[in-house]
Amino acid sequence: MGFAHPHRDIIKKYLELGGKYITIGSDAHRASEIASNFDKVYDLLKELDIKEITVYEKRKPILISI
Repeated sequence: MGFAHPHRDIIKKYLELGGKYITIGSDAHRASEIASNFDKVYDLLKELDIKEITVYEKRKPILISI
């Protein structure tokens, strides 16, 4: 498709509306594709001035600096 999902415009709107938690994931269909293009995702997040991603432990958000 040529871009991460959701599209950067959706992420920007989410942030404008007060969104805070960003998670990343991989919908790989082959083991060799797991985490493919994550470097591009991190670049996009940095362009959008996002400094943390979120992981969850026991349903509680944990923020990790990127």
